[in-house]
Amino acid sequence: MKKKALILLCMLSMCMAGCTVNGNNYSIPSEITVTVDFESDSMSAETESAKVQEGASSESEEVVVSDNVNWQEVFEVPTDEEVAAYTNPNNRFAPCLAGWLSVPDEARYSEYSIDFKADYIPEATYWCLGQWSLDYSSLEEDYETVDCESSGAYGGFQNNHNGMQTIIAFWDVYCTDESGRETVIRAERVYPTNEEDENFGGEGEGAHCLVPYEWEAGHWYRMHVKCVESQETGTTMVEQWVCDLETGEWTLMSIYDLKAKDVLFMSSPAIFMENYLTEYAGGVRSMELCNAKYLDAKTGNWEKISSIYLGSNGGAPGYEGSYNFGTYQDRIWMIASGVGGDWYNNGKGRTSADLPFGE
Repeated sequence: MKKKALILLCMLSMCMAGCTVNGNNYSIPSEITVTVDFESDSMSAETESAKVQEGASSESEEVVVSDNVNWQEVFEVPTDEEVAAYTNPNNRFAPCLAGWLSVPDEARYSEYSIDFKADYIPEATYWCLGQWSLDYSSLEEDYETVDCESSGAYGGFQNNHNGMQTIIAFWDVYCTDESGRETVIRAERVYPTNEEDENFGGEGEGAHCLVPYEWEAGHWYRMHVKCVESQETGTTMVEQWVCDLETGEWTLMSIYDLKAKDVLFMSSPAIFMENYLTEYAGGVRSMELCNAKYLDAKTGNWEKISSIYLGSNGGAPGYEGSYNFGTYQDRIWMIASGVGGDWYNNGKGRTSADLPFGE
């Protein structure tokens, strides 16, 4: 089951690839970049706007990570010449590596945070730092059926033809009333307002937003997403923040109105690293993750995530190349390239495994 889900996870993502916020009590400038304390009770746009206006900032959290992964020791890294010479004769994508962070199935959480670094960042790569199921059970008060199986969200970093960006996306929720009439609930972006709404189709339908953010190779970042209640409408808003952990600066990337009340993240979030254009398959791409945690909605406590089920999309049509993955001290790591032949089917690539990290 998990192997099939790994394949579907990678295929699904390929189909997406200041202001006063409308209808809410947020009052924020056109761009927000502030220094804040990660453990503070609130990182809402309203609170951070006040800090900006008052010129106040608190001490950012110190980031402690272990020594760097030695890529040459864990992977046969293709040379620049080998990558340049790679012609991709079978027109396949590089291996997509994916996994599930271990969170109890019954868990509901209002916030999620994870640290990220990539040393190899070729174009046409998506580094997904979280793909979440969302609990829309509050809609059952108004509808006979609520399809949450196909709903959810994901977010992370990309290098695409428009440059370095962050992304967040939300799948539609399908509800049916007693008369059999279907209602589609689609998340609405309310920040930033200077971008056109972007919807997606193919493997499901929904709304997504890509925001320019000049992130760099070899640099640690933190993505923090949180559910907050709109004081005006009562619906759940999801904020996506990114922190440059070398400067301590937080930037608000987007806010979405989910058009439903009391929505929470639930169960194990997925992560993955994906090449989504075959012409860039040969490039070496890497990802490291650490300090994964979630804010339990029931207890109000931050819970550390310390294990992951991690693997490749090996055996799926359309993918070929070399790869490796694992855990090292406090982090998860993965690396892949289209160069090197079909490692999965020739038995050279590592198989999926439950792995501890950060303990």
